[in-house]
Amino acid sequence: MLDIKITKTTTPKAKPADESKLGFGKIFTDHMFIMNYTEGQGWHDARIVPYENVSLSPAAMVFHYGQEMFEGLKAYRGANGEPRLFRPDMNAKRTNATNERLCIPQLPEEDFVQAVKAVVKVDEDWIPRAAGTSLYIRPFIIATDDFLGVAPSKTYMFMIILSQVLTTQAVLLLLASGLRMTMYAQYEAASALQRQAVTTLLLLLLRLRLTTAATVRYSGLTALRESTSKKLAL
Repeated sequence: MLDIKITKTTTPKAKPADESKLGFGKIFTDHMFIMNYTEGQGWHDARIVPYENVSLSPAAMVFHYGQEMFEGLKAYRGANGEPRLFRPDMNAKRTNATNERLCIPQLPEEDFVQAVKAVVKVDEDWIPRAAGTSLYIRPFIIATDDFLGVAPSKTYMFMIILSQVLTTQAVLLLLASGLRMTMYAQYEAASALQRQAVTTLLLLLLRLRLTTAATVRYSGLTALRESTSKKLAL
């Protein structure tokens, strides 16, 4: 079990007044989770700190050889308003499947889940309440060795950041509503905003397809057949 040190911000951000205009991936919460890895020591120094920029050497291997991974899941409010997570243990399994392929050290699944639940708990009041919204959770690991040689890094950072978002389904519905107005018009004659909506919709559909393919590859059919009603409370 991780011993997570928590340092809360002294300058909390203002939350969006209109949750129907959250968009995706642009509004970040007050805190983030960080844990380091050092060869011979393992994962260490788990902490939750105020959201801020990170400092890395220009020679950090993530910049040159792309040794990094990321996951994505969501926290949302149940019918009673209580925070809920959807199968974070499956994200932990996919994390380690990715790590194995990229020569990144394995991360204990229980530590992954604990870290996710801890940082979401700290920023629980950032979980939006409007229909079609959620708190997007982005866990990721980057190689931090300042080394230009071709070899797996010996040091890493595991981080989790949080972002208020409209759910993908809600974004698609909004875009589809806009597209109905232009279904009889030529694409070239559409406004710049409408053309952007078409492009964004296509990119989102591609993203959904790639995400589904990755889920099948890394989770396996057994995980996909599990009941979709299974939820883990914080």
